Amino acid sequence: MLINYNLKNTKLLLITFIITISVFLQGCVSWLVPKVEQNVAQLKPGAYELDPDHATLLFKVKHLGLSDFVGSFDRFSVALDFDPNNIESTQLHALIDMTSLDVNNTNFEEQLAGKGWLNSNEYPQAEFTSKSIQKITSSEASSQKYQFNGQLNWRGYTNPVQFIVTFNGGANNWLTGKYTIGVSAVGQFNRSDFGMDKYKDFVSDQVNIEVYAEFQKG
Repeated sequence: MLINYNLKNTKLLLITFIITISVFLQGCVSWLVPKVEQNVAQLKPGAYELDPDHATLLFKVKHLGLSDFVGSFDRFSVALDFDPNNIESTQLHALIDMTSLDVNNTNFEEQLAGKGWLNSNEYPQAEFTSKSIQKITSSEASSQKYQFNGQLNWRGYTNPVQFIVTFNGGANNWLTGKYTIGVSAVGQFNRSDFGMDKYKDFVSDQVNIEVYAEFQKG
């Protein structure tokens, strides 16, 4: 009987311990996850820089009309001068290292870097500079989407390009000690506008761009 009593006590103590640890961990998780402000007007104004550890730049083109061929550029920088109360004055400047192409195939990357395609040896950098910004009207009062109109300078050509930018929210990031805002963006352009019109019957002229990023306040 004494052994059974001790076993019951041990099980009870173990269960109590597990519950206590679970409650403690839940409290820690709640403390670690930042409180995100999603109202753009309430985000902090100022100069922001891209967090390269939390940034992805993808491109997509149609291949034979069958599927999207997807690649990325692994090195790029973006400066954002942000004023949520005067969004029209917000400015964005991006530099993309065209030699950082990644399509998960080294041989194909070397081919795409050649003169018939990116010609990244001669033009190792692409540059986007915003010129004007406007809020996209929506039936949703909480819409966070804005159109960034700008100029893309690449391969010796400069052409207008638009990006639809969504501000996902902002919060103090305790991991970095910096106020951070999350952003996603989509845009498109025709590669032929930049002198790259090879194999348009097989690979779409239209190039779709997707960006997912976090910006840290200076």
